Amino acid sequence: MTRSSGTKPQSSNTDQTRLHNELLTNSAAQQALPVEKHNRFLNRLDNTINSDRKQENAIGNR
Repeated sequence: MTRSSGTKPQSSNTDQTRLHNELLTNSAAQQALPVEKHNRFLNRLDNTINSDRKQENAIGNR
């Protein structure tokens, strides 16, 4: 049985898909923690800004 030169074996495509999925999974797992830390930092920053605004408003209303 001969294979035409224009087709690729299905296994290589499957292997590439599996490697691609593993890369995506590993990348997501590695990024989860930094994103969590970043979100906590942004929340603290928002709280600080809101606190400063409240103080400025209190001073301005005197």
